[in-house]
Amino acid sequence: MKFLKAHLFKVLGYVFFLFNSIGLPTPLLYTNVISILGIKSHFTKEARKVLGVFVLLSAIYLTIHFLTGVDVIEYVKSLVFMYLMVFTALVSFNYIKQESHQLEQLFENIAYITFTLFVVSGLLYFTSLKDLIWVNHDFSIQGSVPRYKLLAYEPSYFALLMSPAFIFFFLKTIYVDFKKNIVKMLMVLIPCFFTLSFGFFGVLVLSTVLFLLFVLFKHRTIHRAFLYPAIFLIFAGAASLSFDNVLSNRIGKVLSGEDSSVNGRLTESYYLANKMVQEEDKFFGVGLGQIEIVGEKYIREYYNYPIEEWPVVSLPNATAETLAMYGYPGLVIRFSLVIFLFFKFKVYRNYFNLLFFLFLFVYQLMGSFFTSTAELTLWIIAILPIFKEFQIQSSRNF
Repeated sequence: MKFLKAHLFKVLGYVFFLFNSIGLPTPLLYTNVISILGIKSHFTKEARKVLGVFVLLSAIYLTIHFLTGVDVIEYVKSLVFMYLMVFTALVSFNYIKQESHQLEQLFENIAYITFTLFVVSGLLYFTSLKDLIWVNHDFSIQGSVPRYKLLAYEPSYFALLMSPAFIFFFLKTIYVDFKKNIVKMLMVLIPCFFTLSFGFFGVLVLSTVLFLLFVLFKHRTIHRAFLYPAIFLIFAGAASLSFDNVLSNRIGKVLSGEDSSVNGRLTESYYLANKMVQEEDKFFGVGLGQIEIVGEKYIREYYNYPIEEWPVVSLPNATAETLAMYGYPGLVIRFSLVIFLFFKFKVYRNYFNLLFFLFLFVYQLMGSFFTSTAELTLWIIAILPIFKEFQIQSSRNF
């Protein structure tokens, strides 16, 4: 019992990063259930106030949506999970803040464990167990290719979960100690690369560019260490695009607007969400849990999905979901909260916080889903000033 108590944070970390959704219906996670055990010690007075504000705001929307007409069962089911998700985030906030000194060691352990599992997974690819860890995907460019997902429900989700560890070791490599951290960074990067999640790497590149621009704008200078990966990415990108391969073909499809996956997560998600609120209720939206119902009229007809292959329709974009369910005011509330957290926790004073915050900000515009407890937990890691070695004391640090 003493051993478990001493290593509880790491154990919960392994559950969160590696095993959180195994055998559970989406979007429920084991950390949702585990968080209930922390209600006594980690559900603080401040957390209760925040939950109270959330309940009040959701009650206002609930009243309006019920008066305008919704599927009550789906609405209530989604609302109950929303309360559980926010409760989990509030408990996790206090717990991660209290145990933040262990996070670096957890990231190191995750790097070693995930790479070891990746090597084992490579061997399992040639066995009957490969479907548990690998998934074949047809990008319509060079036939079906295997994508790595480990034990996550899909490859992009696994890459998202690895993002804080990768960004941490990326910054440690270029800013603190190259020799001690480059191997750990590659241990995280290599499994992520085999997810073939172009969305993940696209967000990573775009958020890094925004990070560099923000630093240059605010401080008028930047540490030369950050120029090395920028130069490397430019040359690596130019080299990979100079000949015919999966990456160059996929980028070509994206730029020409022919990539169905990217279109579905970006332009089409926003188009369909906007169409829903314009025709249903542009001020208050269609309501929580109603997209799959109202979407029968818009999403299924737009894509002409056969019900046998697509029994449930959705919008694969968290921001578009917010617009569809809560209308334009809901979208304003979402981004107002993000901006508030940015300044409340002085995210701009820390390399790690700033880069990871920008990564999640861009990610929510290009994918994810509204009821993601994992993403809320990642936002917590992004705003808490955990890693003091990345703290920006003055412009001279750049």
